[in-house]
Amino acid sequence: MGTFDMRTILFIFLLTYMVSTVVVFILWVQYHNRYKGTTQLFLSFALQTIGMLLILFRGAIPDWISIDVANTMVVAGILFGYIGLEAYTGKRSNQIANIILLVIFAFSHAYFTYFKPDLSLRNLNISVISLIFFFQSAWLMLYRVPRKSLQITHFIGIIYAAFCIFSLLNIIIFLTGDKDMPADYFDSIGFDTVIIIVYHSLVVFLTYNLVLMYSKNLLLDITSEEEKSLYFNIEKNEEQNKFNELIQNERNLLKTLIDNVPDPVSIKDRDGRFILNNNAHLELIGAESQKDAIGKTIYDFWPNDQAKAADEADLSVFRNGQVILDKVESSIHGETGFPCWHLTSRIPLMDKEGLPVQLI
Repeated sequence: MGTFDMRTILFIFLLTYMVSTVVVFILWVQYHNRYKGTTQLFLSFALQTIGMLLILFRGAIPDWISIDVANTMVVAGILFGYIGLEAYTGKRSNQIANIILLVIFAFSHAYFTYFKPDLSLRNLNISVISLIFFFQSAWLMLYRVPRKSLQITHFIGIIYAAFCIFSLLNIIIFLTGDKDMPADYFDSIGFDTVIIIVYHSLVVFLTYNLVLMYSKNLLLDITSEEEKSLYFNIEKNEEQNKFNELIQNERNLLKTLIDNVPDPVSIKDRDGRFILNNNAHLELIGAESQKDAIGKTIYDFWPNDQAKAADEADLSVFRNGQVILDKVESSIHGETGFPCWHLTSRIPLMDKEGLPVQLI
């Protein structure tokens, strides 16, 4: 198995961020007048996308832009995401300390770029500040929100907790002296490429679950509005049409996200039958179209031993309802016939009783 090229990985990461930014922009268009924090969430993705783009232009633009400005924009984007989630949940707090941390980060990053050039310390600097902001977001969505809101926010909190784990792991490896950084970040191999790939997957899950969070909140709001309409004897047909239109918009938004991310994505029912596949996943399993995959299982496309391994992992998620993140798996590419390795994540979709009924 060959090594990964960091520039290629970052380019794919950028494409994912661009798609996610477009999706969050659509969320902003639909909801900025209804829910607070949507503007900050859009700025979060936009800043991180621009920062990633500037990083990829390293060598073609001045270093102070591609290193210092770019990374400061990425970290500022993470902070804007936290501020947006606070506004959304109604749990606003004083951000002076976080702004001071961001300023300290920017100056220290510049110091380790020009006065004492050290890629390892810059990498550590990013991991530490990211961990601080990721932890605040995870704590907000898992503990600070009212218990009745957890059914809407807990998946977002779990994803931010995963961000925390990998940021902390990066810090631990650095402090134990097991990390050897090259002179050029784009020459990084091994653990650093894995970290970027993991972050890539988590960004896809974060975007998807942001859409779900808004959809669930909207559903609760519409249900409440319908109850009020009944109380005041308002015609239900108009409300139902509005509800159907909004739900259809949500489905179109989710389909746009899933179809355009470069990662293979599928959704299965409890019997392992496909109910949705994006284009990348259809290519992976060798199906010509969505119509050819719907209602079929992985056994219809992969050799029995590989299909069985994937199916057993699916069944374990249905049994315990626990998320699996970035499990290394091997398979045969459906279109090329060559063996391939990939990181697979599995997230159960729960019914109103908290039981897993579908798997993404």
